[in-house]
Amino acid sequence: MPRKPRLHVPGGLFHIVLRGNGRQDIFFDDHDRRLWEQYLQAGLNRHAHRIHAYCWMTNHIHMAIQAHTTPLARFVGTLSSRYAKAVNRKLGRSGHLFERRYRSTLVQAETYLQELVRYIHLNPVRAGMVNGPADYPWSSHTAYLGGPLPPWLTKDWVLAALGPTEKRATQSYAKFMLGTQSDALLGKFRASPDQDDRILGISSVTEVARRFGRNQPSLSRTMSRLRDRRSNR
Repeated sequence: MPRKPRLHVPGGLFHIVLRGNGRQDIFFDDHDRRLWEQYLQAGLNRHAHRIHAYCWMTNHIHMAIQAHTTPLARFVGTLSSRYAKAVNRKLGRSGHLFERRYRSTLVQAETYLQELVRYIHLNPVRAGMVNGPADYPWSSHTAYLGGPLPPWLTKDWVLAALGPTEKRATQSYAKFMLGTQSDALLGKFRASPDQDDRILGISSVTEVARRFGRNQPSLSRTMSRLRDRRSNR
């Protein structure tokens, strides 16, 4: 039986998880991660989605991404295919680099945006790779602390909810990251292997339609409003 089409909600916040096939590594050195980011930026330039947080682990990736009008499936499919072909050429091999289906969760931003960002940034800590998120160079955590900001990363939405100025919001973010997440909350962000699409914090598809119907502000207006708020700090 063919799979159902992916849930697509323009303006919606999605947690995307893309794993190596059989949990194999997908990044083998820093050059691979930079190449992934190069392809990522090209795809974002074309489709106008927004990345609000990311973490490139050794055998999987996490993204908090706000969808524009083009379905995310097209964006993720092209990105993963292009990168997989490049890695296979490099390694002189063939076959699948990624799982056939990435995992996608539509997240209620009002309730879970900040917690999702913290979950993504703490991945390397939970995996025992580093002592703190600032020790891991391949996530958006340091950008939120005021470090270099990749041109394809947007942090305004998160910071706007944490303080009236960028400085105070950054301080609040750093304090927020010192907190812990309960097992119950972690379970909300973790998808089982047989779950391709989920909805977190929104009770039904009907509720999704109501929240993201024709009265939903456009992504461009939302981001413009956040930029204006930051410029008035």
